[in-house]
Amino acid sequence: MNAERILIAAECIGDGRYFIDKAIAYVKQRIVFDRPIGQNQGVQFPIARCYAEVQAASLMVGKAARIFDTGKPCGAEANRPKCSPRKHPGMRETCMQTHGSFAFAKEYHIERKIRETRLYQIAPISTNLILSYIGEHVLGLPRSYLRRSRGRFHNGVGIFNLVDIFNLVGEGCFCAVECNRWDHEYPKRHQTEHR
Repeated sequence: MNAERILIAAECIGDGRYFIDKAIAYVKQRIVFDRPIGQNQGVQFPIARCYAEVQAASLMVGKAARIFDTGKPCGAEANRPKCSPRKHPGMRETCMQTHGSFAFAKEYHIERKIRETRLYQIAPISTNLILSYIGEHVLGLPRSYLRRSRGRFHNGVGIFNLVDIFNLVGEGCFCAVECNRWDHEYPKRHQTEHR
């Protein structure tokens, strides 16, 4: 799992660089009032901020990869960069704002890339689970989600197997997972079918 997180974080950095490069190329060639729009600080600063964030995330990924290669435990290091380049919304937004309505023109390939990079916020693991891992394993806070016990999840009220959880999420009962009110929120038909 750590190798996958490091790999996805590296992909996110590549995508961040893609958005920055597209934005830079556009602001250099777009002329308004007889000068390139990239000459304006209001256009430069968001792109520069994104560049700094991508460079910082790249350093974190490099550190995580080096620790992983040595065979040492690297859960925290693998999760941190995966969470950091998730600032993609800011990079996507900056690139989109820079291009204005041209961001939706297929010739610029920005709208396609925006759809593709949205996936990294939820796959292979969501931002919330990454933050939960950091909270529990790095900061020493208590676990905030269901415990797994002998192949089944236990929430203090009853034991549910993985099929139950997927059915519950499919029904849109996220509050039941977070509030441990499965006995009240969980549909009765699933309690009898899957036990």
